[in-house]
Amino acid sequence: MISPIKHNANFTSVTSILHKKEQKEKEKQGNYHDPLNFWWVKAATYTNEIGTTIHEIAPKLGQALWIPSIMYLGADIYDKYKNDKNHFDPSGKRGIERVIYQGVAGFLLPSGAIYLGQKLTSPVAKIFNRGLSINARESTIEHIRQSVNQCIGSIYDDKNTFKNFMLKSLENKIDACRNERQTDNIFKKIAKYYNGSYALAIEDKNKILEFANANLDNLYEIQTEIHKGIKPQKISKGSYKKYLKEIPILKKMYGQDNANHAVGFVLKNYESKQLLKTKFMKTAGGLISLFVLLKPIDYFVSKILMPKIVDPGIRRFNMAVLEHSTLKSHIKNQQTQPQQTKQVSFTDTESGMKNSLSEKETLRNSDCTPEQEHSEPLQIDEQIREVED
Repeated sequence: MISPIKHNANFTSVTSILHKKEQKEKEKQGNYHDPLNFWWVKAATYTNEIGTTIHEIAPKLGQALWIPSIMYLGADIYDKYKNDKNHFDPSGKRGIERVIYQGVAGFLLPSGAIYLGQKLTSPVAKIFNRGLSINARESTIEHIRQSVNQCIGSIYDDKNTFKNFMLKSLENKIDACRNERQTDNIFKKIAKYYNGSYALAIEDKNKILEFANANLDNLYEIQTEIHKGIKPQKISKGSYKKYLKEIPILKKMYGQDNANHAVGFVLKNYESKQLLKTKFMKTAGGLISLFVLLKPIDYFVSKILMPKIVDPGIRRFNMAVLEHSTLKSHIKNQQTQPQQTKQVSFTDTESGMKNSLSEKETLRNSDCTPEQEHSEPLQIDEQIREVED
């Protein structure tokens, strides 16, 4: 038997095209993609963590890096308030939930983890820093860097004179810090413990002076080589070039004594590099703390805080507002009015029947026959039963 010829159509019908479009739309609705969840957009949420991390190294840049993260936070909250996935459905409840989620999971807890790591790094580093915390090293270096500006005249001529001047100034700083620790109120104490201002008062004074003594040896060696016209190995080429450029001008304008300010610039630059090393250690500690606590933070916010605390709290708040709203009281009044009407009508009927019963009893007692006495109570009892029914 000859089989019929089959024609293979090389075109697609209009109905099949529409069906495919509908199918794609359903797929899009089923697989919702948050427009703010792409990696190149979501990267803005991590700029505040980077800013918190490098705050010790570059404070101004660290503050500026909070701006993209705050902008992303505002856009995300507005989007979740306005849209329910791909449907336009404004909801204050979604907006509040997003504020709490982003505020806790994106700002508060990650920044707190970084700060915690930075603060814990300072005492832990005692193992590697001759029993001296990072905060104490920072405070010592910063004080020496500021004291360099006071070194004028013949202080640089003798090593012992230079070191005695700097160490005496440091001892005065330690004593002043200890006095502040004893006289400050509780709020100042908490703030200064948090930012490390009491580091010189807490640490061993002998260890602080020992660290400062080694640091001053390096400074005196640097200034000696500079005066001999030799570039010190411990400073950068840029610092040395700036010294060579400024020293002739300062000598010509202010004399030899004020020319020491050019040497002071080189020494302060060296101290700044030492300070930067300690800040890098704290930055590393903050990053390690963030990586360790990142998963626990996400689990706490997603599994505990939002479903078990925030959502029930918002529902209870909404119910409390609804209970005290004008609409709720109006609905209650409308429900209670028919019941009150029925109760009044029933009581009126019952009182009327009682009045009729009393009248009939008086008539019966006055001039009714014995047959009427037996028949009328039966009729009255039947009427009462009908009313009760």
